[in-house]
Order: sequence, then C-alpha cells, then structure tokens
Amino acid sequence: MVDDSAELVEQTATALVQAMATHDGGWAPVREELSALFAKAAHVAAAELERSRTEVVQDPALAGEAIGEWKAKLRRLVRANPETAAPMREILGRLSTGDVQPRVSNTTGNVTGVSVQAHTIHGGAGNTTTYGGDHVEQSHIRAGRDVIGVQNNHRHGRDSGRER
Repeated sequence: MVDDSAELVEQTATALVQAMATHDGGWAPVREELSALFAKAAHVAAAELERSRTEVVQDPALAGEAIGEWKAKLRRLVRANPETAAPMREILGRLSTGDVQPRVSNTTGNVTGVSVQAHTIHGGAGNTTTYGGDHVEQSHIRAGRDVIGVQNNHRHGRDSGRER
C-alpha cells in the first residue's frame, strides 16, 4: 500500500468514527455509502458499521478502538481493491466538511416571493414559504443514477373537494 493510501485510510477511519458519534440524521447515508465500497460484503460492512456506531455512542472512550478496527478494514479493502481509493476520497471529503447528507430541493414554475437554491443555509433564509402547487418533492435524495421523488398533486377549483 502506498503512503498516500495509508494516509487516506487513517483519515477516513478517524472521520468515520467521528461521524458515528456526531451525525444522527446524516449517519445512514454515510453507512450506506461506505459499506457499498465493500461490494458483495456491503450488508456485512453495514452491520459492522452500525455495531461500531452503537458502541461508540454508548461509550465514547471506545472511539480509539473503533478507529483502529476501521483502519485495518479499510486498509485491507484498499489493498485488495485499489480502485476503492477514489470513492473513499470522496466520502472523506464529505465527512471532513460535514457534508454528510447533501440535500437539494427544486421548485419550478409559479413561484412567487423568494426562491433560494443553496447547499447549506445557516441562520434561516428569511421569508420561508411552502409551495402549495403541483410539484415533485426531492428533498433527502442522493442522485447517483435514477431520481425518485414524491409527486404532490394539489387540485384547485371545482374538483378540489371531490375524492377520486
């Protein structure tokens, strides 16, 4: 394993265990994305990540032990499959910046008032309005390939009270 990979594994294991302890809502995407690197053993990796997280959350003193455990697993993974280094770097980048759950919400047509498209907004965005027209809800998605959303159809006019 080259020095660059050793550093990548060290940093990823450390950032991973920090994410276990601190990211409640963002943990699931981290677990899924990292376990996917283990290919056919992804379900096993996901279960082991969850076990590690439970231990670290219950006893933060176990963080060092968890880092060592994941450092060894990630080292073996990169050694056996060097192509996993690139996606691991991407995961590390998101973990390092706190961007563990990217969210995008797009609204098109008939927007009045303020419309904001942003990665992260801290401290509010002022006028917060819920769009009540027809739209496809796409918050909480991570689009790698197909995009799945929830279509919301709001009936207006004479038919709005009728059940169909």
